Amino acid sequence: MEWPKLDFLPAWAINYFKNILILLHGIWSQTIYCLAGRK
Repeated sequence: MEWPKLDFLPAWAINYFKNILILLHGIWSQTIYCLAGRK
């Protein structure tokens, strides 16, 4: 997965952004899993 060019942001901001994306991806995966399991 290609990250956009974020060289102008400080390292903590980049890490914060990545962590949010990882967290959202995990929540999204769990939601899909739950919805698929109910069918």
